[in-house]
Amino acid sequence: MPSRPRPDQPERSILRLLERIDRLETMVYGRSSSVTDGRTRFIGDESLIVIGSQLVSGVLRIVGRLILEGLGILTVNGLIELFGSMIVKSGGSIDINGSDGTTRISNSRITFANGSQVRSDIGDGVQLQTGGTKVSVQDGYVQVTIGLRSFIVNSDGHSMPGMLTISITDPDVPAGAFIGAVIAGSSGTLRRVVP
Repeated sequence: MPSRPRPDQPERSILRLLERIDRLETMVYGRSSSVTDGRTRFIGDESLIVIGSQLVSGVLRIVGRLILEGLGILTVNGLIELFGSMIVKSGGSIDINGSDGTTRISNSRITFANGSQVRSDIGDGVQLQTGGTKVSVQDGYVQVTIGLRSFIVNSDGHSMPGMLTISITDPDVPAGAFIGAVIAGSSGTLRRVVP
């Protein structure tokens, strides 16, 4: 409990005031301080500079932009709820590390851990590719390609560029077949009859 000034000892009151002023002038403001049911406002550019790590327990609400510089690593342990758009600029990517490897989203394509891709195709199309096999889908057009062979379906019908051929003199060609006919072998493989 602070001592009360004594009228019969005025010099003691003056010394006590000088001690209090000295403590105020030499104290480090904000060291181990806390604000309960109140607020501290910092106004101005870079008016709050934090060096080291900080802990926020509760909700951290930011009104305005949050800019990460330096390493630019944002580590989140938990759920992210995004109520708007996320834009990845300057050739960046989104990597999803799963138990089967890393899936990367970048440059209008999704690349899976096994190398397979889903990407944009000519015009308004989309393409799925794994190894030498591709499936291209566009408005009114679908093409499946394996190596040099394709199967195409469009508004004109369907075609099979690079179809296997079989000579009309081959014993597997059924009687009555003609050059240009398409026959199915015992395994269901289609081949075009040639001279």
